[in-house]
Amino acid sequence: MSNMIGKAAPEWSATVYANGEKKEMSSNELVGKWYLIYWYPLDFTFICPTEIVGFESLKEEFEDDDITVIGCSTDSWFSHNAWFADNNIFPQGVSHPVLADTTHSVTRAFGMMNEAVGVGFRGTVLVD
Repeated sequence: MSNMIGKAAPEWSATVYANGEKKEMSSNELVGKWYLIYWYPLDFTFICPTEIVGFESLKEEFEDDDITVIGCSTDSWFSHNAWFADNNIFPQGVSHPVLADTTHSVTRAFGMMNEAVGVGFRGTVLVD
């Protein structure tokens, strides 16, 4: 992981899970806005739902401060879609966008790639 404090955020684009829909999202849509990206390693694991549920529960508080919350893992949109449909794990659903960074390009650009394991580190970046 690298320190990004004071550095320009990289440009990125990726497929995104957006409240059950498959869409494309890029940093160009967020120019001049604040956004938070959090990374979790993998779908269908026992710890990762706590982060997703936690950020989902705080989404409105971030929105009150004009900050967009975005999740990210190196799993596919299909994996996200299947996992987020589990109402036992996600009883409130997942309404914030979650990047499906299957190319690892976004994860690498932000220095969040755990190359030894092939997935992203856990981490959070706030872009202003």
